[in-house]
Amino acid sequence: MRTLLLLLPLAGCLVGEEIDPPSAPHIAARTAGLFGLNVQADGARADVVSDLGAEWVRVELVDDSMNADLAPSAAARFESVLDDYHARGMQVLVIYDYSSFGGNAGFGPSGACGDWEGWRVRWTERLQRVSQGYGARVDAWQIWNEPDQPLLPCGSEDYNPGIPSGDYGVLLRDAYNAIRGGGSTAPIITAGLDSGQVSYVREASDAAGGLYADGVAIHPYGVPPDASWCPDPGEDLNCAWGTLGGKVDEYYAATGLPIWISEFGVRSADTRHVAAYLSAAYTAFESRASIVPHAFFFCESDAMVPPFGLTFADGSPKPDVYAMYRALTGGGGGEPPPPPPPPPGTTSQLHGTVESGGAGVEGLWVSAWGHGEGDFHVVKTDALGIYAFTDLNPGSQYNVVVNGQFEPSVPGGYVALDGDHAFDVRNNVVLESGPDGWHGENFQLSY
Repeated sequence: MRTLLLLLPLAGCLVGEEIDPPSAPHIAARTAGLFGLNVQADGARADVVSDLGAEWVRVELVDDSMNADLAPSAAARFESVLDDYHARGMQVLVIYDYSSFGGNAGFGPSGACGDWEGWRVRWTERLQRVSQGYGARVDAWQIWNEPDQPLLPCGSEDYNPGIPSGDYGVLLRDAYNAIRGGGSTAPIITAGLDSGQVSYVREASDAAGGLYADGVAIHPYGVPPDASWCPDPGEDLNCAWGTLGGKVDEYYAATGLPIWISEFGVRSADTRHVAAYLSAAYTAFESRASIVPHAFFFCESDAMVPPFGLTFADGSPKPDVYAMYRALTGGGGGEPPPPPPPPPGTTSQLHGTVESGGAGVEGLWVSAWGHGEGDFHVVKTDALGIYAFTDLNPGSQYNVVVNGQFEPSVPGGYVALDGDHAFDVRNNVVLESGPDGWHGENFQLSY
């Protein structure tokens, strides 16, 4: 449970003025296309991705052949993936990288491990052919993945996508010109940068005479959503690395370009922790809506990289996180997987008191936002400051908000409805039943 104590009072209400109830969060983000998802290169489980409600998918073009054209099998798979996701109403970001052309020897600490210049020329030639053949069906292009990773020794079997910044700048320039030369006009963004070192993108730009991109992509792993998560942000997060909004601001200040979040996630099997992070991360990105067009959670399935998936490797939904992503997006319109039975000892009834200065506060809105699509409830406190919900889902966690409205444009994501009083938020409340059959949550507002 985390309590946000950021107080952003609005002007006090006039006597007798009616305050509208809070509305469900993230509607604007759905309209803008913020919700993306990293998916499997072969398009497996596109039906699951559709049910989750993703608006964009990020797909790697994989073909280890070395001719100028894609191998027939790779071309057929790529075309099928593009057509399938488009038929389901989603847009596709295509990653063209080290897996898109065979024979890459990469770089080591001392420089290129093979004929990098010759390989880059052939890699670029194929990219232009792909742009010619498929550019009209690609909604955005991404050039490489995590080139700012540390360079490993040549011949290492470990993940080694690193490229010196100057070489990456030239590669990006040539890729940009190849795509445009092939006829595609779709946005072209940089590789997802995960080191957090803004100097890398500056050096790449200097080496190529400019940054040849329409957007900059980052992978802010390990970074807490906002300051309210610190000093103890939980597994796989480090408060010393700043915040998600702060990282966006740093890269935007350095480049002036839109910042795409092409990967973000948490390496944890604690699905409640990941669900809370997922919700708070999207709130952070939505607070930068003018400069963050899309954010792609990593990833759809543990079949890609465990334990990051919203589903297990067999495609079955994980507890908490699957429902959370679906609740944020509004779902894909299909029938969601059947929910698990409610945990023992839980209840559908939630009540409590809202006090300020030791006295109950009458007439404040209290909302309970569950993790399922449409699971949003609103009540008002009575003359004693008491609120009560009787029809919640005992199998879900709830974000309980007192006197607050979700507002992504402000730090922390909420503003007070009644400016005469503070607001309070408790995320991921578990409806554990007390002896009376109710779960209780009491609130003490600071004013």
